Amino acid sequence: MGTRSNVYVETEPGTYVGTYCHYDGYPDHMFPTLQAINNDTLLSHILLGAPRGGIRMLYRDDEGFTEYLDDAVPCVLSNPSEEDCGPSFVYIKCRDGGVKWRGTYDDAPMGWRTEMPENL
Repeated sequence: MGTRSNVYVETEPGTYVGTYCHYDGYPDHMFPTLQAINNDTLLSHILLGAPRGGIRMLYRDDEGFTEYLDDAVPCVLSNPSEEDCGPSFVYIKCRDGGVKWRGTYDDAPMGWRTEMPENL
């Protein structure tokens, strides 16, 4: 079973392009992975994955090759604040290179975070 997440990159102030990511959406994997990936690389992964249903597993360049779902249903996302209906976490790679994330279930009242939690 995968830990699902939605991953976005901020392309202009307040404008986002994103897609679904099926595996290893926990912050202990995704937060450092997104910190290590530059915005253009992440955008290319999103643009390659979105028409294929999303990303199966996102890796840093030094960890492995990013895998795509190859689903027949495209998954293009543009609003990281919308009702989620599925993923456990939502991530944004900001224009300044920072990373914001939030949980969508028990974590939801905490809102957007910009660092790793101590308890993961």
